[in-house]
Amino acid sequence: MKISKKTVGLEPGYLEQMKSVQEKVNVKKVSQFNKVKEKVEISGKAQELQKFKKILKEIPAVRKEKVAELKEALEKGVYQVNNKKLAVKILQEGILNIFKVK
Repeated sequence: MKISKKTVGLEPGYLEQMKSVQEKVNVKKVSQFNKVKEKVEISGKAQELQKFKKILKEIPAVRKEKVAELKEALEKGVYQVNNKKLAVKILQEGILNIFKVK
């Protein structure tokens, strides 16, 4: 059995012609792509969300005044635990942990 490099069913030079055509098409696609200018518009809701996000970033994570009040009350021994609120919070956290909701 003899194997030749000749492609069956194709005329000589066909593959080279196809590569040449493909390169020209790719060049046209790239040049057309470079001519296109993209424009992005942000909706009113998205702009509003950005504004709120900026405001939230400015709010401190720790409320210093509240922490100072609680420290003072603890030091003076006048801090009273609201048992009902504490029980509700414990149950809420437990339920959230059971269902993995955060």
